[in-house]
Amino acid sequence: MKILVYIEPWIEKGHPEWKNAWIPIFIQIFKNLLSVNKSIECYFIIGDAQKQYVDSLLDIGVKHVSVIDQAELRAVFQYYNDAQIAWYRNEYTKEQLDNMCSIITKKINGFVPDIIWSFVSPVPFLKSLYPNALVLYQELGMLGRNPYPISWYLDPLGTFGNSFIVKHQKEIEAVKITSRQLDNLNKIRDKYFSIVREASPYNRSLLDPENKYKALVLLPLQYSGYFIFDAVCEYKSQFDFLIDSLEKIPNDIGVVVTEHVNPISEQILHPKTLEYLSARYSNFIHKDEFSEYPSTSQYLLDIVDGVVSVSSTVGQQALFWGKSLFTTSNSQLTPLAHLDKLESISDYYESYCYEDKSNIIYYLMTHYYIPQENYLDRGDWLSKYISNLLDKHKNGLSESFEFLEKIDSDDNIFEYYMKNDKPFAKRFPNSRKKITSGGTGDIEKLKAKIKNISMENEGLRQEIAGITNSRAYKLSLKMAKIARIIKNKCRFNFEKMK
Repeated sequence: MKILVYIEPWIEKGHPEWKNAWIPIFIQIFKNLLSVNKSIECYFIIGDAQKQYVDSLLDIGVKHVSVIDQAELRAVFQYYNDAQIAWYRNEYTKEQLDNMCSIITKKINGFVPDIIWSFVSPVPFLKSLYPNALVLYQELGMLGRNPYPISWYLDPLGTFGNSFIVKHQKEIEAVKITSRQLDNLNKIRDKYFSIVREASPYNRSLLDPENKYKALVLLPLQYSGYFIFDAVCEYKSQFDFLIDSLEKIPNDIGVVVTEHVNPISEQILHPKTLEYLSARYSNFIHKDEFSEYPSTSQYLLDIVDGVVSVSSTVGQQALFWGKSLFTTSNSQLTPLAHLDKLESISDYYESYCYEDKSNIIYYLMTHYYIPQENYLDRGDWLSKYISNLLDKHKNGLSESFEFLEKIDSDDNIFEYYMKNDKPFAKRFPNSRKKITSGGTGDIEKLKAKIKNISMENEGLRQEIAGITNSRAYKLSLKMAKIARIIKNKCRFNFEKMK
């Protein structure tokens, strides 16, 4: 079996380190896979921003690692997002396709894969080069942040709006769930609900102290300039999405807005922006406390009634929590949504009759979202799993609903989720707020204090060193030792006299 792994070589979001958190996961997965199946021949394609991982990949048994630099990519498309959107939407020219194919052909020296394994990225150029290969698209699953165990999907059709979930919407909706399966799912839910509720710093009265809204919907902002958002909707930025949503959602529905709070995320909700939104939209809800905790949206899911999203996994988690999902995008959320018209949310809650989608969630957790621990990380399980998928592909079944196999037995999957919850920090202050709350003058003062303390510490260290090296100090140590010997001797003689 020959596998070509493609990890997007473009520098994304202007951050060369964007994928540095993910490549070690690939190294672990393929280290375990290659150690149990020596017949697998594996090639990797990565970008020049991750070339420091070449030796690590070769050390685990990867046969060859090719590095594509930014200049080569810019000869095909000038900008990252233009490239990704064109590949995703099939809006590229023949010349662009041929040029990208030429780059790949030169890099992998005649290697012909049985499986193309792409991390998130659309790869029509690889499909064009190797039409007989099975393509698997890997991306983070519905549950991927603590306290949930991390999961991934390996989709044979694509990501987001091109995914297996979208193409096989009707078949997935028709899946039946038994009473025992529903009971297991609800036990899993109860376990994680209790973890989140115990850790949560928020409550409903914080969001709606006067209880004036018919319902509260959570709107988690994502990333602009990134194809997983830009390619599946008509919005040009997160701000456009936010304003359009606030314009359309009726005033009797409170809109709770969150954003990513990590060192490389874009900040949309600046103080002046918050001031404008609060004055302009009476149903806009955002609290300073949101920026003090990681994964704020996961806390808030418990106390809102629904989620508005383009393609965030928080949208899928809404169904896990039994909440309503609203979207106007063409993404993996589209077939899961309860409503696609934001203007009608108030009417929806007026005649509220929740359409339970537990059967869909159970199917996805048992067939689509593969846990990393104990499954993808286990070389023997993964080797058997992808071998079976490859056999089905060779029999022409890769686009059929039957292509995806059950990950494991119901009992084993239930046991896995019940035993593999992860630590969920009750209070984990976000560093970005602390850094940006003061001006550069405050930072310089802190640096000066640190320098002074360091100098004081060095002076004390030298003073201590001088004392410990002095003749008097060494003599005092000898005298103390003699005193202990005399004391012990006296105690021994006293015990004999008793």
